[in-house]
Amino acid sequence: MKKVYFLAPAVALGIFLFFYMDFTKEYEADKIAKVEAAKQARIDDLKQEAADRERAIKEAVALNADRRAAREANEAKELAEKEARQQAVEARDIADSERRRLAEKVSQLEKDIVLVQADIATTTVDKQRLNDEVEYLRSYVTVAQNNEKKFQAVIQDIRQAEAAHAAALVAAAAAESK
Repeated sequence: MKKVYFLAPAVALGIFLFFYMDFTKEYEADKIAKVEAAKQARIDDLKQEAADRERAIKEAVALNADRRAAREANEAKELAEKEARQQAVEARDIADSERRRLAEKVSQLEKDIVLVQADIATTTVDKQRLNDEVEYLRSYVTVAQNNEKKFQAVIQDIRQAEAAHAAALVAAAAAESK
């Protein structure tokens, strides 16, 4: 039984060593492959970076030539624009003097319009005041005429009352004298 205690762990150790050795060989190979892949990727990246740098230099040289041509074209264009600008300045000065003259005329006309509008507003206020006064007088005349009719009616009633009173006095004096 003591042999079993010794053989079982020894067999297990043998099996473990078999798998461990196989694993370490593959692990070392994978590790070396990864290092080689990383080196190759770095080399590829450096080659790509060098190619990109060379292409960027070529593009910069071409762009510089384009800028030089554009600068020369701009200088010619600016010279033509400068001459055109001078002519435009002269035309603008003439137009400005005409504009100022017309602006002064417009300003004077606007002042005249303001004065006329003020006169119109004053006249409108006066007209409204006079219309209100006419309306007031018409209503006053109507009220006065109605009052006159009422006073005439009251005076008529008073006269009738005085006549009736006088007739009553006469009748009373005649009755007393009888």
